[in-house]
Amino acid sequence: MDSRVQWYRRLGTAEVSKHRRDGMAGEATSPGAEPGQDGSGSQSHERPEFRILIVEDNRSFREALGAGLQAHFPNLNVTMAGRIQEARAKLQSMQPDLMFIDMRLPDGNGLDFTRSIRAAGNKCVIIVLTSHDLPEYRIAASSSGANHFMTKGSVHINEIFAVVESFIALRFG
Repeated sequence: MDSRVQWYRRLGTAEVSKHRRDGMAGEATSPGAEPGQDGSGSQSHERPEFRILIVEDNRSFREALGAGLQAHFPNLNVTMAGRIQEARAKLQSMQPDLMFIDMRLPDGNGLDFTRSIRAAGNKCVIIVLTSHDLPEYRIAASSSGANHFMTKGSVHINEIFAVVESFIALRFG
């Protein structure tokens, strides 16, 4: 497996504790280079950027998902938004590689937002989240341009990790 993918997979309390929380709500940052840089002049490799934007109005779910992703993949850049308007601004500034988008948001529909992202030519991976596992929702998510569909009540965090890992591997593999 590519070392860059392994870098993202690495989980350890020492790595997690290195990350600092910015003053901005829900936005975590991480160090810019892989461990093992000893300053001896040996060739160093910059950590590749992989950015995730979580668009979810349920603060508890949003923060739990963000914290889980950051703990499991400590070198990701995880940013969060609770509304579409906020997400649009962050989408422009951070250009995420992967987005989790809730279907129902206070200021709009997550599927309409997904369509607008695709219409603008953005190719980031989009995972639609919902509390309702209905076949018509799955079809609608796919038709709107989503890459994946997950049901909040039944998905296990390890399934989310596996999906994220597969997209990291596709990008850097």
